[in-house]
Amino acid sequence: MLSLSRNLSIFLFIFCGLFSAIPQVVEAEPRAFRFGISCPLSGVLAEYGTAVRNGVEMARLENPQAFSNIEIFFEDSQWDPKVAVSAFRALKAGRQVDLVYNWGNPTSEAVAPIAEQGRVPTIAMSSDPAIAANKRFITRSINSAAQLGALAADDIARRGYKSVGIIVADNSYLNGIVEGIQGSLNGRARLDIIERVPLDTQDFRSVIARIKSRGYDIIGALLISGQVSSFYKQMKTQGVNLPSFGADFLDSPSELAAAGSAVEGAFHPNFDVMEDFRARYLAKYGNDVQIPFAANAFDVANIVAGLFGTAALREIPSGEVIVDKIRSTSEHVGANGALSVRRGPLGDYYFHYPLVIKEARGGCSVKR
Repeated sequence: MLSLSRNLSIFLFIFCGLFSAIPQVVEAEPRAFRFGISCPLSGVLAEYGTAVRNGVEMARLENPQAFSNIEIFFEDSQWDPKVAVSAFRALKAGRQVDLVYNWGNPTSEAVAPIAEQGRVPTIAMSSDPAIAANKRFITRSINSAAQLGALAADDIARRGYKSVGIIVADNSYLNGIVEGIQGSLNGRARLDIIERVPLDTQDFRSVIARIKSRGYDIIGALLISGQVSSFYKQMKTQGVNLPSFGADFLDSPSELAAAGSAVEGAFHPNFDVMEDFRARYLAKYGNDVQIPFAANAFDVANIVAGLFGTAALREIPSGEVIVDKIRSTSEHVGANGALSVRRGPLGDYYFHYPLVIKEARGGCSVKR
């Protein structure tokens, strides 16, 4: 009996030891989906970043249930590529976000290679197809700059202008618009690139002197905030009064106010904004400054919430799954209009929206 008892004790000791050696499965605690947003909340384009933040906030307030399991983190990119890289790393390494929305062409150019190499799903608010060309983890949230340029070219031709002079700041977005104009005019008008200028150029007197001597029908001022108002004021000082067009920097009330009467009638291609969204936005924020970009952020935030925010997740989807879900978004009408996901000729996936022409009228930018 003593031997049997001893053997039983040994058996139980070995059995318990073996059982304790078996790895225990610990079920992960559910957590929210983490969405990081990098945009210019300070600096020369701070009004764009403010619009992005407003759009995200509005989406969350209007549909709180959809966002109940979404954590949102903002970083200030200052529209500076180096700062944007630091902001991206802060979101991924510091906040451990699952998805990034990065606003702007130059910042997206800087961030995209890092995101692709690190397999970080990224929605880039960029009009440059090259940054997402055949990229597995980069999806753009807007049309290409060339598509905007094509719309401007059609408007130039429709108005019967035959000689077009353009001054363009050294920026991929603005250069893309120029390329779209060049490709779409297709002999309908002669286009002359008067000068390509750095982003910090403020003295346009020599360019305007050439404009006066060359007899253009219309001038394209493809310049950024700060430059736009300087150019138009100097045009007026030198007595040049020609039809003109530009880019979405003409949508800035502060730029239009600074440019004064010289900018009256200047047009630009831009994204549409649904009137019901505009009314709700105006009621909440009291202005529509850069509202097309608020609308884009609103749409992106709602898509993300619809895909990943309905319940706390025990297992966060892989980067590939996150990207595939975003790219499988069904066509629907968002704040920017009818949204559909398309693949461009460079193998770039992007959100396609309808485009419109807007004009400077009485200090405001209005849809024609």
